[in-house]
Amino acid sequence: MKVLRFITISLILFVVTTSCKEVKNPFEEEKTSTFLFLYTNDEHGHIYEKDGWYKGSVLYEMWEEEEKNCRGCNVFRISGGDNYTGTAISSLFNGEPVAKIMGLTGYRISALGNHEFDFGTLPFENNRKISGIEYLSSNIISSDLKNAFEPSLIYPFKDGRISFIGATTEELKQISFASYLKNLRVVKPLSTVGRELKKNEPLSDFQVVIVHESAETAKDWVKDLPVKPLIVFGAHEHVRIVKNYNDVLFVQTEGYLKSYARVEVQKKGKSVTVTKVDVIPLRKKADFSSDTSKKIKDITDSYLEKLDKKAGQRLITSEKDFEFESFQKLYACSLLCSFPQYDAAMSNPGAFRDVIDCGPVKKSDIISMLPFQNRIVISTLKGEDLIYNLNLSQESYCGAIKKGNDWFIKGEPVQKERKYTAVIHEYIYSGGDYYKFILDDSNNEITSRDWREPLEKYLAEASSKGMNLEEAYADLMAKFNR
Repeated sequence: MKVLRFITISLILFVVTTSCKEVKNPFEEEKTSTFLFLYTNDEHGHIYEKDGWYKGSVLYEMWEEEEKNCRGCNVFRISGGDNYTGTAISSLFNGEPVAKIMGLTGYRISALGNHEFDFGTLPFENNRKISGIEYLSSNIISSDLKNAFEPSLIYPFKDGRISFIGATTEELKQISFASYLKNLRVVKPLSTVGRELKKNEPLSDFQVVIVHESAETAKDWVKDLPVKPLIVFGAHEHVRIVKNYNDVLFVQTEGYLKSYARVEVQKKGKSVTVTKVDVIPLRKKADFSSDTSKKIKDITDSYLEKLDKKAGQRLITSEKDFEFESFQKLYACSLLCSFPQYDAAMSNPGAFRDVIDCGPVKKSDIISMLPFQNRIVISTLKGEDLIYNLNLSQESYCGAIKKGNDWFIKGEPVQKERKYTAVIHEYIYSGGDYYKFILDDSNNEITSRDWREPLEKYLAEASSKGMNLEEAYADLMAKFNR
């Protein structure tokens, strides 16, 4: 009897315990978690503008307000890459001031952009150490960098985990300084991002892809991923995008820290939903009310002071805002003016990164317009190859004239088999932006002259003759019958 009684009691306990596990209290609410993603892309060093706009401080203050207003939110501050090259305050100091300010602003993760290596691999290593940013890229296969890139990261939060996967444009080696990337290989992101999504799916509540590639092009391969991410943050093309493609949200800003994206996500039980998306313009003024905002301003001011000492020289004065296309022509013709014995000069249109405003034009303004580190190259090549390169240059050429589909130099049609000599710069010489100068039958000489020096010299000499920028431009165009 004692044995039967024990068995009966045990069975009752088993039934009660099992029932308690299986029956859900209909009045018990599911746990809700809220996530806030604060995102910028293609900052290109625009922590400060010439009109006194302290963008670094403004962004910090606005993001602090966002976090304060989103009570209990899990907040992630992230970037789509291309953090550094651009303004003179960034380019002249190898991106260091930007790295310091991004670190203070609280960026955690960035996709690896194509301009991260513009100053070389060692400055990039220094910048990511200073900023504390984790750069992600799943489709970079090999590198000489001291620290390899993680393809993805899983971040824990109070009630679960988020997976972040990074990717870089396949064009990396064609639109970056190839000499810095000799032992680095980039593959198509579809397979590598897909691999990370499948690997991380059972380990995370939802997944986010940050890709340094335009959302408009990324959508073409994202649709074929084996596992769909919740959000894809895009970059590279400086266009604002907030669109849903195939049940995936794509978000991108116009870059240059003109705005930031704010994406709110809610997780309730196993259900994860994007509840709000905004692209918010930056305010024009900071109030410097916090110690960190003041510190960001102090860092900016200290580098501005150094910049003025190194590149504050006034070259000329512009009577009005100078047209972008005219500046491209001005630059190319200043090259040919310094090397009049040669046939043509050219640059890639993507080399020009700023505007020339009305008023004094300083050396620092030229650095902001032409921020990359380049030397002048003299290239002798066949006419057919010269024509190919000229066709890539839009308005960034001089010495040649296009009539219809034909090119002319000194009034004569360019002959395909004849040799011509062009004045170019190191970036396009090495194949950047798909230019072709390293050819079997070409002859190239890398000079020691900085690519900005002929333009700076021409403007200073024109100013000494009493010319303003517009007059200097007209005088140079007349010289080359433009």
